[in-house]
Amino acid sequence: MKKIFLVLSFLLVFNFTKPTTTSASSQLDNENELMGYYTKRVSQWVLIGDGEYPPLFSKTFYYNDGVYSGTLSFSYMERRLGPSARKRYLWYALYSGTVTGNIAPIQSREILVEVD
Repeated sequence: MKKIFLVLSFLLVFNFTKPTTTSASSQLDNENELMGYYTKRVSQWVLIGDGEYPPLFSKTFYYNDGVYSGTLSFSYMERRLGPSARKRYLWYALYSGTVTGNIAPIQSREILVEVD
């Protein structure tokens, strides 16, 4: 019993844990998991311009938050009332996609030490 406890403690201390993903499982997720990558689904609103008519904009957006990065695809555009008194409109685009990072999500661990 003591040996099992020591082995489990050793595995937890030295982080011999299996990577997990936060998105639906697929072949790409399985390959990323084997390589130590982590994925998550992201939606990001981006201000693309102002005025009466929608501005020209890119169909893709590069996302990088320091941990996860990747290319998001355009999914929706919205016109919102701007802050000025002249009723200028602000145009926002919603980009969505799956991004990849190589740092594991934070997991809380509790290590118990048995002392005789």
